[in-house]
Amino acid sequence: MKIKFKNLGPLKKGEVTIRNMTIFCGKNNTGKTYVNYLIYSILETLKDYRTNLNLNIDQLFKEGVQEIDVVSLFDNNFDRIVKEIANEVKENLYKVFNSKKDFFEELELEIELDKEQKREKLIKLKFDRNVTIGENKVKISNLNKVEGSDKITLIYFKEKTEKKILEESLRRYIENFLQICLIQEENQKYMLPTERNGLNIFYNELLRKRANIVENMDFSVEGKEEIENVNNYPKPVKDYLKILTKLDIYDKNEGNEIFVNIAKEMEKEIIRGKYKIDNNRIFYQTENEKELDLYIASSTVKTIFGIIFYLRHLIKNRDYLIIDEPELNLHPENQVKIAKLLVRLVNSGIKVIISTHSDYITKEFNNLLMLDNDFKNKTKIMEKYDYSKEDVLERKNVGAYLFKDGILDEMEIGEEGIITKTFDEVIESINERNDDIYYSIKESGDE
Repeated sequence: MKIKFKNLGPLKKGEVTIRNMTIFCGKNNTGKTYVNYLIYSILETLKDYRTNLNLNIDQLFKEGVQEIDVVSLFDNNFDRIVKEIANEVKENLYKVFNSKKDFFEELELEIELDKEQKREKLIKLKFDRNVTIGENKVKISNLNKVEGSDKITLIYFKEKTEKKILEESLRRYIENFLQICLIQEENQKYMLPTERNGLNIFYNELLRKRANIVENMDFSVEGKEEIENVNNYPKPVKDYLKILTKLDIYDKNEGNEIFVNIAKEMEKEIIRGKYKIDNNRIFYQTENEKELDLYIASSTVKTIFGIIFYLRHLIKNRDYLIIDEPELNLHPENQVKIAKLLVRLVNSGIKVIISTHSDYITKEFNNLLMLDNDFKNKTKIMEKYDYSKEDVLERKNVGAYLFKDGILDEMEIGEEGIITKTFDEVIESINERNDDIYYSIKESGDE
């Protein structure tokens, strides 16, 4: 997916291609969170978008069977739908940011989806789906597609349907189902906002406050203002909060073994303990099994909770994970570890999007990018630094972008990895200062 935009908050223009690993770098207040929220909004719209396909299935109701050329349907509607989705995102972006309606009035947005890839996926699609009604699950229709075919066969069991309203319902069902086949992004997206640390601690208090307001509400101005304040967050933050309100429910989900193992590695290497959910409260259990309320645990333990919970209970293959500042509250040693584990996520099928200020994270990414080359003593070096094939980051899977002076530009990825000028400039500057001070001290001592 490629996104082009102009006039997005502090950003004059930018173009980004979402790859398996997408990295955003730049100084504070340069627009990284704006782009993360924009991507979040696009993914949400792709998942839920509805449009009119002008589908004529009168033959189905007259004759009981009809074939639909789904590839022609795709070709005739794809470009139009993508433009509609871009307009939908633009019109509703203020809701995602919880800003004023006219805040994004000057935004220009263009979305490009891989048309050929989606067409191929559509042709490979196969299903045999029955549509039923009532408690007895009476079968009224069947939708069938063979892998490799460009046709969908619809069958209507007319004798089992007496009311016209059922035909209309079936018409809507078929149209909605075809939209899912044609355009919608079925994968989930999860975001870890920078506010996650505070939310992990105070979400129960926020819920209690909201419940008390609703229970005792007298519709006074003060009461309404309090409710607005409780909900006064951008949508990604509210969505993260919603997950926190259902921890007990999600805690029962058994996650994918691959992602659970990465979560276990994070627990072992970074927090040196594990989390426990009880009565929708988060506890941190130390290595010697001592339980602590999250609010008295370390800042690292508070911060890492979200990603570990996602991996254990929610994330599935090809889902998107967006993280604002994965280095938040982490010692440099742990920043290096989180970089390596994020690469393992990418190699396990998760699309990872991060914004970062961490030179340690990008340097470890560079190490793993360099391992994508064939060179002498590669095996020995990998063994020495405990790297495995799951840690190798393929260059073709990475996109890195720099936010500077209102522009989003793609960074070069060379033999040594990502050329992160934003960090290099600061490091060179501080080294220059250090040299000047050090040699001035030495010269003073020699006099």
